[in-house]
Amino acid sequence: MEKRIIAVICVLMLLISLFAACGKKTIIKGKNGMEYVAVTDEEGNTVLDENGDILVYVTDADGKYVKDENGNRQTNSIDFPKYIVDGTALVTPDYKMTFPKGWTVTNTGRGTPTTVDKTYLEINNLGKTDVTRTLDSFFNEELSLTKEICEEVKKANPDTKYIVTEQKITEKQLDAKIIEFSMKNENGEVLYFAQAAYFVYNETIFKANYICNEGGYDSSINALDIINQNLIFK
Repeated sequence: MEKRIIAVICVLMLLISLFAACGKKTIIKGKNGMEYVAVTDEEGNTVLDENGDILVYVTDADGKYVKDENGNRQTNSIDFPKYIVDGTALVTPDYKMTFPKGWTVTNTGRGTPTTVDKTYLEINNLGKTDVTRTLDSFFNEELSLTKEICEEVKKANPDTKYIVTEQKITEKQLDAKIIEFSMKNENGEVLYFAQAAYFVYNETIFKANYICNEGGYDSSINALDIINQNLIFK
């Protein structure tokens, strides 16, 4: 009886190993509209070739992997799409952003929590820097616009303000300039809250934009903490 039990356990362990080895496929859609199985590393990240294109497995008409003469899966490369949605992760040519449990990632490239249309967090690529377009010059333009908006909104909602701070963010400890904007009603309830962090990576200006519309503000959510823990640049 003991040998039989041990044998059953061994079979179960083998099945578990096989299921684990199969793993979850990451399916991406190319610019041609076709779907491909992306090559991923041990941590589930998509793998790029030396040109920055995404590696995908070659499959036959039945969806089975095509192997070479050594039994290895053949791969090909396709242009990296604008973004890939994989569960709660958003993968772009620049970064991978994994959103917390309870959040969903839409096909617009915007991460939204369950309070859809009330709160969202997105990472925007604003283009390369150059001699005339630096982080400081771009930030000053954004700050000037924020000041104008604040003065206008104050006419209807006096409890409106903005603050400017600086801190290092992401796992790469990048210098960021941050604008925090809030608007409250006469009862002190938050009608609108926004936090925008501007920073440069790989000579490119990025904006991490966190927006809470009326009813979406949650003081327990710290957008910068989410970014620091989950935004990984390539």
